[in-house]
Amino acid sequence: MNDSPQSRFLKGNFLYFINMSITSLQSCLSYLAKFSSVKLCCIGDLILDRYQEGKLERISPEAPVPVMLALSKKEVLGGAANVASNLAALGAAVTFCGVTGVAKEDRQFSKMLAKQRIKANLVAAPNFVVPVKIRLMAGNQQILRVDHECAQQTLDDSTIFKALKQWEPSIKAAQLVIISDYAKGTLPPKLVQAIIKRCQQLKRPVLIDPKGSDYRKYTGATLLKPNLKEFNEAVQQKLQLHQPDFWERFTPLAQKMLKALKLGGLLVTLSEQGMAYLDASCKAPLKVTSSAKAVFDVSGAGDTVMAALATCLALKAPMAQAMELANAAASIVVEKLGTATVSHAELKQKLLEQLALLSPVISGAEPLNAKAKIFNLAQLQRVIKQFKKERPAVKIGFTNGCFDCLHLGHLHSLKQARGLCDYLIVGLNSDASVAKLKGPSRPLQDQKTRSELLASLSCVDAVVIFNETNATSLVKKLRPDIIAKEGYHLTKTNNKWPEASIVASYGGKVLELTHVKGYATTDWLAKILKKQKLK
Repeated sequence: MNDSPQSRFLKGNFLYFINMSITSLQSCLSYLAKFSSVKLCCIGDLILDRYQEGKLERISPEAPVPVMLALSKKEVLGGAANVASNLAALGAAVTFCGVTGVAKEDRQFSKMLAKQRIKANLVAAPNFVVPVKIRLMAGNQQILRVDHECAQQTLDDSTIFKALKQWEPSIKAAQLVIISDYAKGTLPPKLVQAIIKRCQQLKRPVLIDPKGSDYRKYTGATLLKPNLKEFNEAVQQKLQLHQPDFWERFTPLAQKMLKALKLGGLLVTLSEQGMAYLDASCKAPLKVTSSAKAVFDVSGAGDTVMAALATCLALKAPMAQAMELANAAASIVVEKLGTATVSHAELKQKLLEQLALLSPVISGAEPLNAKAKIFNLAQLQRVIKQFKKERPAVKIGFTNGCFDCLHLGHLHSLKQARGLCDYLIVGLNSDASVAKLKGPSRPLQDQKTRSELLASLSCVDAVVIFNETNATSLVKKLRPDIIAKEGYHLTKTNNKWPEASIVASYGGKVLELTHVKGYATTDWLAKILKKQKLK
């Protein structure tokens, strides 16, 4: 099967697309597992983001404006430092190269970077001021932003020379260099060009997040990553995604920029529409559509995209996989408030949930790793919600039990249950609930072991652990289409299967599984004890 980036994104056949998505997601997980081995250097404008949180209670008697009661405040690293924060959160080793002033308060930035496992390489420059953005927040709403900065500050030649000399070891030690330009004075054209040329000499890829309308200072970069607004400013156009001729107009303009600036590639982020990539070999843009479900705040989303993209490309991942992973990271961060990062664990879970959504649709798909099939309730609810929205024909099945010692009877029941649905969820009693049901000597195997054993079976699509003695609470929240179990039945007068009553109440199917005689954990344990006594 052709696995080129072009075929991945441009093929029209639905089943082909789903299969490629599974392959791509599994590839993304493979690259994500290697993030801790990556060493990166991030260079750019340091900004301090200060959030003053409070409550709006009344209107001022002095003027028709709201009065905010201040409750708490926090400070986080913004600008290019937020790229570095995202890199560290994803597990990469990162050095941040930036410029501060010589004031006493500017010494705090090295400590703030160190707290996030970021190595600081900061140049102190006379008369340089680190910008501060103060955001007044009431609930989840930004009321006002106040900026403190020196307009049009820049670095003199002596500071540029000092910075290049001081940053040289960090650039040499990195597998890839990121330049994040916020137009706050850290990156004058002379310094940017010197960094690009040094990276070319060292054969280090250099990825740039640009600012402004004149991109000539980025000439020779490996990859340029503007958003659509920035791209429009650079090409002096007003392209809008809703325009029917958007792609016909966008593509030649992007190709012209590639050629004029001698870029290795151009990636344009398209807000809620995802992103598009072109290089000299692309006849049409390579596209990834956004998977964000709710957008609370787009602050720093571009930084998250750059961090995930750069870490993947440092591992020499194909652009298609790097874009998929960066897109997944962006869909997480826009659901957070304010300047935020995406952790390695969050991104991994996002990819696993997408895999869980796609895998049962295609017969013969490569089975998932056992741990990828173990969910908590909230994660599993999100997967089912996506199923109902995007794959409504897929039938969700449910069964539950202790599964203390997996035997042929269990296997027979689980295979039967999976044959009745498209996606089988197994509710597993926790160690505490097994002890309540079976006595203090049980379980023989802890819940971690039991869950991994169950998840390793091809007939099981998801495992979720619950603490109650029955699974009624779980079933109410998951609302499976089918519930199936052996040894139970539902009648009008004798209800010994409470989970089934819930499923039946909203029109779901209740199915009793056939029993394999001679297999029960209690009987099996009794046989072992009997043989031990005979010895």
